[in-house]
Amino acid sequence: MRAIALRRVGFLMLGLLAGCGGTAIETGVRTSSDFAPNETGAQPESLVINDENVFPKFKSSVKYYVTHCPEGEISFKAEGSFRESQSYTYLDGYIKAALKPGESLDIAGNEVKCIPDDMPLPQATEGFDMGGAVLLSTTLDTNSNAVFEGLNPYLMLLDKHGAPVWWRSGVSAEAHAEFFEDETGVSLMSYTEDGESKAVFSHLPGSGYVVERVLERGGVKTLQEIKRYSPTGVPLDFHDAVLSKDGLIGMYYKIDTEPRDTGLTRTPDTLTIGLGAKDVCSSKSYKRAKLAVGALVFISKESVKVVEINHDGLPSITGALWHTPTGEAKDCVIDVDHLNAVDVHEDFHVVTMRHRDTVAAVDSDGEVLWSVGGQDGPVALQILGDPLGRPIKPHDGRLVGDVLTMFDNHSGKSEARVVSYKIDLKERTATLIYEGRAVCKDGGCSAFAMGSARKNGEVYVAAMGTSSDVSLSVLDSKSGKQRGSLWFEGYWSYRAVFQSDSLTDVVRSLTSK
Repeated sequence: MRAIALRRVGFLMLGLLAGCGGTAIETGVRTSSDFAPNETGAQPESLVINDENVFPKFKSSVKYYVTHCPEGEISFKAEGSFRESQSYTYLDGYIKAALKPGESLDIAGNEVKCIPDDMPLPQATEGFDMGGAVLLSTTLDTNSNAVFEGLNPYLMLLDKHGAPVWWRSGVSAEAHAEFFEDETGVSLMSYTEDGESKAVFSHLPGSGYVVERVLERGGVKTLQEIKRYSPTGVPLDFHDAVLSKDGLIGMYYKIDTEPRDTGLTRTPDTLTIGLGAKDVCSSKSYKRAKLAVGALVFISKESVKVVEINHDGLPSITGALWHTPTGEAKDCVIDVDHLNAVDVHEDFHVVTMRHRDTVAAVDSDGEVLWSVGGQDGPVALQILGDPLGRPIKPHDGRLVGDVLTMFDNHSGKSEARVVSYKIDLKERTATLIYEGRAVCKDGGCSAFAMGSARKNGEVYVAAMGTSSDVSLSVLDSKSGKQRGSLWFEGYWSYRAVFQSDSLTDVVRSLTSK
């Protein structure tokens, strides 16, 4: 477990009753009333937490903390002057109370919340601040002992300092999820299988997206399902989807019914996608096989439309994965596109395609209008000013105006980064205008897969994908330098999405599980 540099703070020497002068505090069992100010109100409330097992550990204006509560008890080192607010005791410098995961202790204007035992305690650089709350989707780090240690991946709403204020447990691996606000209130859209919203690394029949709305009854707020998008015979992809006024726009791997020439010149990466996939699939020929090709799915009240992206307009394949059987496909297939994001616009949609090193704009018929990245391509824009030449295996491409931003994994090298290109369709160019690189223990960061890049004011927050050193990196939006980083031991980070303060206030009052 990595140690975090801390600023040492002096213990507060407090007289607990009027007239006790410099008498030292005696150890032993104390109740909250023992820490009340004297009758004249001379002692203000104060709390200093000096415990390595409480996050955040740095001294700041933080008022919200998290820690583990084994065997139904919260216990942490602290000093201060506390008014009686609820049942707790003080013993040998420790505040103690009977609490379970999801429950909190409110003391001296601070909240200390219990997180599940199978959720690693966050760790961060001193002063870590994302500028706002983010919803983080995670998966277990398969290069660690996370599975054997019984850890469980979580969907987590983190406050700006990285402390979980709400969470939902998942299984196996990452999946897209996002809270949103509209005229009806706050809702959660998330990938689902078997009728339960959770993180699953597959595309089984019946998989899709579920929308749950925050409802309040009897003073208790809960999430209740109001809509499901899981069309028969069209299992949706877990990577991304957008809910519009007309319905859901999602992604799908359209599976060949017959083998065809793949265009591959070497064996695809033998990354196991699902139980047994590597052993079953790697014996197949890679030059002629069934393919899983990228497609968009448009789901409205009246219809379901699957649009395969026209490969003639795309750059050549730069990578591929063996893929588990999906839907009715009984044989193993090869994933030659690997869509991982869809960004919806009025006349076209922007899709990120990992296995072609490109982000492309496609119309509603699947025709490619332009692309950024890749080794070639008939409508590829010329990339200018990029010190690394082009993105490699990118994720989470988003277009705002004429600026395209993405998380460039730059797989195979320790050069994972956030980049923005200014798109000029008249000149057919994409000029790099921003580059931000995270800092890991070896200098640069390696991220073979996953990841995201989102801007909030003066910072970008990057979910660092399969980096085992950093989970979230905060990058200055002008200089590109890293302002701070956070990590969860044994976790990979799939996507981090900023959430508004008003939405966060609603979600933090929900029951976590």
